Amino acid sequence: MKRRKTIKSQQASKEASPAPPPVKIKKSSNESVKTDISTKEGDDDEMTLIELIGDPSVFTDKFNHHYEAIKKSMQAIKEIKLNSTEDCVKEIAKIKPETLMSMVSLREINRISQMLCKNAKDATQEAKQKCEQVQLQLQNLLYEIVHLKEDISKCGQFKSCDEDIELLDAEEFYRIAPESISLPERTRQDPHQLRLAQLHWELQEREKLAEKCKLAKEENDKLIKRLEEKRKQIKNLNPLLDSVLTATCPLQDYLSLSISQVDSFSSARYLPRPLYYLFVQANAYQEAHVSHSDSDLLKGSDIGVTISGDLQKARKFNRSTLENVIRKASESKSENEKTNLELKNTLLTPHPLNISLRLKESAASDGDSMALSIYYYPVLNICTVKGIKIEVSFKLPDLSRARQIIEDSNILSCLFPGDSGKDTPNATNHQQLKSLGLSPFSQFVKEIGSPYLWVQSITGLQFFPLEKENLQMLPTNADGKLFPAKAYSQIKEFKVGTDVNIESIKNMSAALNKKLHNKSNTVVSIKLSYRRVKLHAVIVLEPNYPTHPPLTNIIMSSDQKNLIANINADIKCIETEINVFYDELSEYDSTDFMFINILKRLQVCFEICIESRLKELSDKPISDLPNRMILQSCRGRDRVKPYKYLENPGCFTTRSTTL
Repeated sequence: MKRRKTIKSQQASKEASPAPPPVKIKKSSNESVKTDISTKEGDDDEMTLIELIGDPSVFTDKFNHHYEAIKKSMQAIKEIKLNSTEDCVKEIAKIKPETLMSMVSLREINRISQMLCKNAKDATQEAKQKCEQVQLQLQNLLYEIVHLKEDISKCGQFKSCDEDIELLDAEEFYRIAPESISLPERTRQDPHQLRLAQLHWELQEREKLAEKCKLAKEENDKLIKRLEEKRKQIKNLNPLLDSVLTATCPLQDYLSLSISQVDSFSSARYLPRPLYYLFVQANAYQEAHVSHSDSDLLKGSDIGVTISGDLQKARKFNRSTLENVIRKASESKSENEKTNLELKNTLLTPHPLNISLRLKESAASDGDSMALSIYYYPVLNICTVKGIKIEVSFKLPDLSRARQIIEDSNILSCLFPGDSGKDTPNATNHQQLKSLGLSPFSQFVKEIGSPYLWVQSITGLQFFPLEKENLQMLPTNADGKLFPAKAYSQIKEFKVGTDVNIESIKNMSAALNKKLHNKSNTVVSIKLSYRRVKLHAVIVLEPNYPTHPPLTNIIMSSDQKNLIANINADIKCIETEINVFYDELSEYDSTDFMFINILKRLQVCFEICIESRLKELSDKPISDLPNRMILQSCRGRDRVKPYKYLENPGCFTTRSTTL
């Protein structure tokens, strides 16, 4: 706005200043141009600058005329001086005035041209100022228009809080609200007063509802408190009922009642598979003992089996939830102490239900007996023994050697050679603890119990023996004939049947997914590791194995992305080598060893694939690779690796055809 005022003031000053008088030119008798500022009316020999501007040729003609006159005069004076006549001075004196008059006329013409130029500049500047003034006024108007549009848009976008409130209709408002609030005589004529009255009525109603809500919340809190008290009473009632049932066990045995047995069978369906297997076997032994108590084999012995634990937690227990927690924690690779503690608690979480066994020497109440509890750990997939209690009919002296011998922690140790219960029989547990950064398994034995081998046997669990933390293949007749006898890759995991997580392998291939739907098939999962590359193979065995060969699918992963880039073609070739050329495995060995030979061929093909890729990526020879004789490193567009082994001379080569 200040700028606009300044321009206006300049415009006013321009308009207030008087215009310069017109300049006129007077013609002399000798055709010279003279300027006369003071104008004289009625003189025909005068013309204004505007006339000269309209006809600029006048200045050119006059300039040329006087220029030629001066030139001629100077030449005449030059000739007179060169001739040196007596009358030269007089002749020069005659020429000299005319020459001077021509020079004066040239000077006059110069002054008039400068004046014309100045007038043109002034006119141009005046027109420029007028244009700038109009442009500035236009910008100011546009600026004011933008501000007005913004104000209009703000006014249009204004939204009051009362617009979000749902109010009653006018008719219903007049019908429900009292006249002291509705004020019909005022609100019917004024919509604004009607709106205010409706808001006032809404405020009063909401205050009443808020008070009712507060009272309802207080009543709800009281009811919740009563429910919590009743829950505590019910929770405290369960141990009391259990103690009553336990106390009535002798009476049930004497009267041949089966009250606790009914509860055990109703809870058995929530047992995990290993504990259910033990429960069925122990219960069958118990029934056989009752029906054949007179036989010499079972005479003088008794066994009791019960299901203990939290049945409500068992109904909600989900093994996959624990595995997901372990998997996420292992992927995050966090070294926080709190995280490690949570991992440990999750890994060492037993199933909510357990089996309690009570072994008695005889049915008499004063006989020797032993009670123990067997727990199942889903993530570790092992069973352990805890809570061993021994009762003897004779009295042992305190701190005696006999009491130390039958101590709870030693009584079941080494029932079989080498079965001390200090180490896990499941080979995968060591890798689980190592990958999660936890302590060795032996440090958790006191906490979770002793995983004896005989406990795994009576619960139906079977594991392969562990040797130097790596599983080893059994020797077969095909060693050195279909593949080298020595393998360099390591078996990190081996799972069979129910131990395999079916959900994690469904997406490997459509053929494998179709095989998995058949519940009669057996699924085997094996993981190999070689030079920082991991191979996961899934093998499906059909019921008519080895008549029908197994189906093998593999996937590879590694932290070296360039090593496994575009590896799908190699994976396809390895699967073809195993699934298509399986007949070769029965040429040198029995079909009973076909599965082991498949695993050995898988190891060799995996090693050849990784070694060939390392050689392709490296510009220099790799010294630590095994020394293998290879006749042809690759073949074909897919660069098929030399997976076929020739016994003589003990080298690898590519196949002439893949199918």
